[in-house]
Amino acid sequence: MGMVLIVYLFVERVLTSPFGRLLKAMRENEDVVWAFGKDFLMLRIKTAAVGPGIAVLAGALYHLTSSKREKCAVYKWFKRSET
Repeated sequence: MGMVLIVYLFVERVLTSPFGRLLKAMRENEDVVWAFGKDFLMLRIKTAAVGPGIAVLAGALYHLTSSKREKCAVYKWFKRSET
């Protein structure tokens, strides 16, 4: 539950920063962002990196807390190397 709070606070911090306001402006009108001289491609790349990063974190946490962890091939491989 603590990780959910950390991710929520991170997303809130990003959205209230100048970067977040730039994302909102890009959502509303891309031409305005381009007219102010912002690097449109880099903004899209950064945006495309944050979302999947949060998704990867969620998947890793789900895997660690899943009851089906013992059926995973990677888990069996690590258990075999310990013995």
